[in-house]
Amino acid sequence: MARKADDLDTVERIAQLTGTGSLDEPGSAAASNPDTQASQLVAKVANALAVFEIWLKTNEDRAVADQLRRTTSILPALTRLRCPDPASGHVELSTDSTTRLDKTLDRLRYVLVKRIKGAKRMDQLVTQSGNAAPNLSEIDSVGRTLLDRLMAHVERVLGSVPAGKARIQLATTAIDSLLVLAHVTVVVDDRATHTQALALLGRAECIIRDSPSTAPKQEKDDKHLLDLDMHYSIRALSSAYYNLGGMLYNAGVPENALAFAQRACDLGDAALESARTRDRIESRPSELVESMGALAIKDGESESPSSKDEERKQERDAVTDLERLMSRRWNLLALTQRALGDKRVSFKRVVKLH
Repeated sequence: MARKADDLDTVERIAQLTGTGSLDEPGSAAASNPDTQASQLVAKVANALAVFEIWLKTNEDRAVADQLRRTTSILPALTRLRCPDPASGHVELSTDSTTRLDKTLDRLRYVLVKRIKGAKRMDQLVTQSGNAAPNLSEIDSVGRTLLDRLMAHVERVLGSVPAGKARIQLATTAIDSLLVLAHVTVVVDDRATHTQALALLGRAECIIRDSPSTAPKQEKDDKHLLDLDMHYSIRALSSAYYNLGGMLYNAGVPENALAFAQRACDLGDAALESARTRDRIESRPSELVESMGALAIKDGESESPSSKDEERKQERDAVTDLERLMSRRWNLLALTQRALGDKRVSFKRVVKLH
């Protein structure tokens, strides 16, 4: 599923064949007005969403699968409109068009995730050892592909969203959706699905590692620091790596569990190093930082000290919690390596974290 959904050329050809690419043709009114084009495409997405939501309530077949396929084919055009290439000379959408587009797609994401996840915990989405992969209905199969493509759109959008709460919220919902897709993809007895799930988690990790941080940075190596404002997503992703790795190890597949365990350790280490670096920097503010702080203009929109203190407390609590859990990550990594015959496993990190 992931490979097909990520094949942008294929999706583009489907868009042309289904007619959704006709709005881009030179000389058309929509082509000269991106807001008009966006409005038409968003209306199609909203219609498909309405049909899908009606089906969820009534189970009445209204060509739901075809509606979702058309929406999948529309996404590349919406991505071009939402994130125009400066070199192409395309005009950016108006604020109203951007807001309407983003809200419609976020509602679609929410409904798709709710359908896939239901009331289950993440671990319950995994098809455990001894069970065959579930037979998905056509609608559910197409829905998963659509969610995958929708997340690819959001990943592209995140590249142009500046640091701040709006970006963190968008990134968090995208990561949560990718985690759902990763877990529901895993069939413990099907090794091919392990690779697919690892790729989905890797996309979530790219969002975290590419997040611009608003925290103070060092002169060098700052690109390796994680944005600790995303502590919820860091913890969730690290846990996903660890839990899936543990399931595969317990199922007797240590060779596939290894990559999950290694990434759980690497991500946790990166978060803890970012926390230590941040604390070192903030404990030794430079004269430049102090002078710029004194000159800062108070516009009345800055967060109150109590709000900032509460956010920092949440970050510290998350870091402390991650420190407590890291020994489990390193234990799993050591066990998987030893199961594969690698005796050069160091338990020093595990001892240090106890």
